[in-house]
This record gives sequence, C-alpha cells and structure tokens, in this order.
Amino acid sequence: MSGLDATQRETLGGLADALIPGGEGMLSATEADVPGKWVDRVLGVRPDLAAELVRVLDGVAGRDAREEVRRLRADDASGFGTLTLVVSGGYFMHPRVRKSLGYEAAAPKRQPAFPDESDFYLADGLVEAVVGRGPIYRAVPDGAAGRAAS
Repeated sequence: MSGLDATQRETLGGLADALIPGGEGMLSATEADVPGKWVDRVLGVRPDLAAELVRVLDGVAGRDAREEVRRLRADDASGFGTLTLVVSGGYFMHPRVRKSLGYEAAAPKRQPAFPDESDFYLADGLVEAVVGRGPIYRAVPDGAAGRAAS
C-alpha cells in the first residue's frame, strides 16, 4: 500500500486524467485505476517517489487539475517529473492498456540457448580475455544491496 489517503488519491485521479484523458478506445488514467491499484504498484517499486508525489498532491488539492498540471510543468520540474513518471508508469502497467498498445505481442519471449550455441560465440576467441581474467569481485557499497534487490 502506498500510504496515500482518499483525498490524495482523488487529487491524483484528477491530475492523472488531465495527463491521460482516454478516448479513441483507450482508457483514461482513472479508468485504468492509476490512483488505486497501480499507484500502489509504482510506489512499491519506487518508494523514493512517494514523498515528492505527496508534496505535489497536497499542494494542488482542491484546485483545477488541468491548470495545476500546466503550472507544475512550468514552475515545478521536479514535481511534474514525479507526477508524470508515477501516472505513466501506473497506466502502462494496466493489462488492458498494454494489450491495446500491442505490448503483449511485442514482449520478448524466452528463448533458451541451443546446446551447442556457446561454440559459436567461443570460436573466434572474443571472450578468451574475459575467461582468462577469471572472476572479479567488487564489494557492494553500503545500502546498495537492498536497492538492487527491490
């Protein structure tokens, strides 16, 4: 759960629909549940965006969403960037949106290597220097292991 309250979600819905109004067979941001399930997913993956998103939402609550999107774009690059990243990220995670855009068909399919495929890549000696060098170990900086795992 992202920790957004009902007012923040309502504000997000207005801003999101100002950015992605839908039409021509595509869902609007609120029809795609961006202020619900999908904002939670985005912030679950990128919790570092939560504080900035809350700042934006609390700062524009109760105001005209379209005007606030224009103002944010002109006057608050950081807030606008966070808002558009969260909204677009949530929107494009929705299965119906991905399918409408053909993302399902374009998704890479798993293609395991053929049993003798490595022979082709090893034949010209391209990777001999890497194999000859052996394994290299670098310590992970403090805190980086947790970020990489999420």
